[in-house]
Amino acid sequence: MRSIEVTAKSVDEAIFMGIDQLGLSIDQVDIEIIEEGGRRLFGIGSKQCVVRLTERAPEEVERVLEEQEKQAEQEAQEKKERQQARTREHGRKEPRGRKSQRTAPPVQDWGEPVDGGAEAAFLREVLRQMGMEDAVVDAFSGESGLYLRISGPSMGILIGRRGETLNALQYLTSLIANRQEGEYRRVIVDTENYRGRREDTLKRLAKRMAEDVRRSGKSVSLEPMNPYERRILHASLQDNPYVSTHSEGEEPFRHVVITAK
Repeated sequence: MRSIEVTAKSVDEAIFMGIDQLGLSIDQVDIEIIEEGGRRLFGIGSKQCVVRLTERAPEEVERVLEEQEKQAEQEAQEKKERQQARTREHGRKEPRGRKSQRTAPPVQDWGEPVDGGAEAAFLREVLRQMGMEDAVVDAFSGESGLYLRISGPSMGILIGRRGETLNALQYLTSLIANRQEGEYRRVIVDTENYRGRREDTLKRLAKRMAEDVRRSGKSVSLEPMNPYERRILHASLQDNPYVSTHSEGEEPFRHVVITAK
């Protein structure tokens, strides 16, 4: 099985760079943190970290995917039952003379609400320093890791051009989460469901560009993207029978190239 060592400023950057180079998804590799790097203010390291990624055997990948599928089915069923229970509860007849109140749409299930610890505290302090005292940070813990959702007025400024500001906040918060040695903890910082909307946009882009490449037979180079977004593109087209993908260039100009098979 293939194995590579990747050096980067942070663990999550090294992981995404590694799976990008291997052309695999996060479920298809075993991750070993060899060197976590030195730390300074806010967890920023003077010494880069080193991560080893090893390709899993096909039968191991299949087992993991089956477990995830079963877990997803179970969570979907539990969510459906909760929604049905809420529907029955709100469907009860209101007392006469009392105005019926509309309920807000159910909040997306990011996991169990948690305190958020040092990561949420750090993010709140950064927002305060940015003059956004009215911003609220809610924390949730789920299978994907720690999810920090920011809400409040003027959230567009936090997203920035194509998510650059939000990505910077996520990067810094991830450093805080992984200051200590131990198992890597993924941190997702989001606002106004930007992550979900961006992922949907990238998947549609991948599908459209793949069709153009299939028809023309000519390769297409996409704009530079961060490792996480490139991974979405690779994963979206990994089962496409007509095209293949790979990344070219050096950070921060590394980009995805779609090529006809």
